[in-house]
Amino acid sequence: MPISGFFILIFLSAIFSILFLYYKSIIILLCFIALVIFAYKKYHILHSFLLIICFIFFQFYKVNNIVNIEEKNNVTLNAKVYVVEEKYALVKSDNINYLIYYDSSKLTLNEDNTIMIKGDIKQIEKSLDIDVFDFSTYLKNKRVFYQIEYSEITIIDNSLKLSHKIVSSLLKNLKDESYMMSKMLIFNDSSANLQAYESLKEIQAIHLFVVSGFHISFLFKLISKLFGFNKKLATIISFVFCLFYIFLLDFSISATRAFLSLFLSVFANKYLNRLDFVTIPGILFLLIEPLNIFNYSFIMTFVMTITIILTSNALKNNNKIINSLIIALVCFLATVPFQLLLSYKINFIALLSNFILTYVVMVIFVLCILGIILSFINGNIFGFIYQYFNNLTSTLSSFNTSITFGCLKIWMVLLFYFLIFLFIFFLEKLNFKKLSLIAFLFVMFFVCLYNRQSFVFYQQVTFLNVYQGDCTIIQDSYNGKVLLIDTGGLKNYDIASKKIMPYLNYHGIRKIDIVVITHNDYDHNGALESLKKQIEIKEIISDYNIDTINLGKITLTNINHYATSDSEDNDKSIVLYGNICSLNFLFTGDMSKKIEKQIINDYDTLPVDVLKVAHHGSKTASSDEFISFISPTYGIISVAKNNSYGLPNKVVIDTLNKYDVTIYRIDENGTVRIKGKIFDKYFIETAK
Repeated sequence: MPISGFFILIFLSAIFSILFLYYKSIIILLCFIALVIFAYKKYHILHSFLLIICFIFFQFYKVNNIVNIEEKNNVTLNAKVYVVEEKYALVKSDNINYLIYYDSSKLTLNEDNTIMIKGDIKQIEKSLDIDVFDFSTYLKNKRVFYQIEYSEITIIDNSLKLSHKIVSSLLKNLKDESYMMSKMLIFNDSSANLQAYESLKEIQAIHLFVVSGFHISFLFKLISKLFGFNKKLATIISFVFCLFYIFLLDFSISATRAFLSLFLSVFANKYLNRLDFVTIPGILFLLIEPLNIFNYSFIMTFVMTITIILTSNALKNNNKIINSLIIALVCFLATVPFQLLLSYKINFIALLSNFILTYVVMVIFVLCILGIILSFINGNIFGFIYQYFNNLTSTLSSFNTSITFGCLKIWMVLLFYFLIFLFIFFLEKLNFKKLSLIAFLFVMFFVCLYNRQSFVFYQQVTFLNVYQGDCTIIQDSYNGKVLLIDTGGLKNYDIASKKIMPYLNYHGIRKIDIVVITHNDYDHNGALESLKKQIEIKEIISDYNIDTINLGKITLTNINHYATSDSEDNDKSIVLYGNICSLNFLFTGDMSKKIEKQIINDYDTLPVDVLKVAHHGSKTASSDEFISFISPTYGIISVAKNNSYGLPNKVVIDTLNKYDVTIYRIDENGTVRIKGKIFDKYFIETAK
């Protein structure tokens, strides 16, 4: 039974199985079926059967179910630290993983520390946000379901890992730029130079600083040449040296993949092809931990390596510069889905920077090795070169070539990679007519993605989780028009950067047509200044005398005509009423019972389906008479968890319950979104 080239199909089967297990997408299942049919036509029915077995196997293998343990208070346990970040650490005790938040200015933790923790064990709560990075999901994909709210931490054993001790010893003579560059490039420590790391991240070149195939193969060839007088001895010593190097890297995924691929290429090249060399380690990684599929390093190392192999195999041109440009282009395209999944933007300078920096980083890697060897003479011998490199990346990152496209759906990701596969296929066939068609389809993909809001066929209203404040995002259908009612605002927290912009970026929204500031309270307008610096705002409305506001097909009417210059700020709130998603909405700001009473007196009826409960559920509003008068079906209360005001007030909750109002609280349900559908239907979704 032929096996050469078959392992990539097994690898893809495992990936499709794991993705289907967690996303339950019919598109993923269809892709797997297509893979099985392909295997049958290219190989044999037995190969197709093996793919089916692989798919079924990963449906049951190490499934990420929550480990049920009892939430306890005042527990004491010993734990081993295995991940350390600036504000949190992950620890393991009795095979259970825990999250702890800590203040790095007061406590220094290192990987492999043994600590004693006293505190309360709590299950990690689901995020209160929609369509933004979900830290709880990130932790879940690392099998972390609980956190410890500690009262005391004692470090029992603060000794460093052996690998870290050796690295520290190797770098002890290095100084300044040489130390930072060597630690970053040779030993994968991004914290060594955060400014340089952010510049590389901005231009999507951070993968160049992850130890992978080039680094391992370079070291292997270097050692082999040094011991070239005996080929077998040279091979053994080279592998031992490379193995020692990945030990120093704590067996990182990309470095280990490169080592295993190199090993297979040396000892199994008669039976396997280049794709097998790469995908067999991938299968092993998934057997060790299926959730590696959600690991960014795992994704990037395999996507980039497989893309390079497929593209280089397809190239017929002997011109190395042209070949390098084509490979750089295809690699750039291969990273696009992950750029959009992580930041919702594409930085097009990455196409140029990756082509240029690839060769520069190769040279710097060699210089870093020489710098470590010569560090006893001069600890910063190549520091000026590293400084020039940092200046170059900083300059490249300063060019504003990023365009917000929004996040991709799973079917978009699969379609995009299918187009890349077709591009490579026709490149190998030198079918320039088909290549032109694929290029056109890529352009159309980006054009449609850029104008994605024009294809949204329903209106939607999102009550955003901005803690103790108000922020509502209204989006019209087909035309991409966006209106914000208030921005929220906290004194020591940038709501615009942390809450509003991530949501807008996720949906590919690059401008706001109208921002309405209902009244001059910081929890309603505090984030406005920051927001104006980050996105185009066409119009800002804060005049309480405004009559109507038009947003595409949506018309909102201000029904608070009772405010004067002498009125209290809350009673100057712009109170908007209108029909969205075939529902009548009432956005009340912080109006009081006084305004409610005047509305009752002036209107015969005011049918309301969705009420933004006034003043965060304070008893200064939402009187029994008013709730009875408008008879809302849903009530949205925008309030922070455990807020110091004790909101929402029990009297308000009782009143809403009295009239059978379905209550959505931001502190409990998280962000609330109401989507209109065709045939006047709608549905409501919440973060929790």
